[in-house]
Amino acid sequence: MPMKIKIADCKRMVIKIGSSLVTDEGRGLHQAAIDQWIDQIVTLREKGHEIIIVSSGAVAAGISRLKWSFKPQALPELQAAASVG
Repeated sequence: MPMKIKIADCKRMVIKIGSSLVTDEGRGLHQAAIDQWIDQIVTLREKGHEIIIVSSGAVAAGISRLKWSFKPQALPELQAAASVG
């Protein structure tokens, strides 16, 4: 039988936020969604939880900030976009 874990009992949580959630249908970052996650994460932190955020959205955010109209395929360009994002 699988072990049941209550969120309230977890000390550390890893939250994965994918690029499709971080971006606003190709129009840059989805700031309203990000603001909601921040509020939720602050609440969890105030309750004593350690939060680790993992996102594949760094490349998408970088592409938006660099105002590129394409998703690069070459590793150096992907790395550049991720570092900006």
